[in-house]
Amino acid sequence: TGRAEVPTSGGTDFDPIFEHALKHKFKRMLILTDGYASLNPTLQQLVLQKRIGVYVAYTETGYSSEALEPVTTESFLMMGA
Repeated sequence: TGRAEVPTSGGTDFDPIFEHALKHKFKRMLILTDGYASLNPTLQQLVLQKRIGVYVAYTETGYSSEALEPVTTESFLMMGA
């Protein structure tokens, strides 16, 4: 019946997504995002080693790809999203 608030600095933590992909041996993945995100450098290296194809579709607003750039196979910009 109560309400909880969790402070956040904004952005998405991509670590759980990539941990799941590594655990389940994904060959490719598609991420839809505004790009404001963080990704652990150790996970970046594992994704590169496993050669997972990472395709990223960025929303038209808030495009920022710094966290995903090292692992991105190909990126797209969604217009009107």
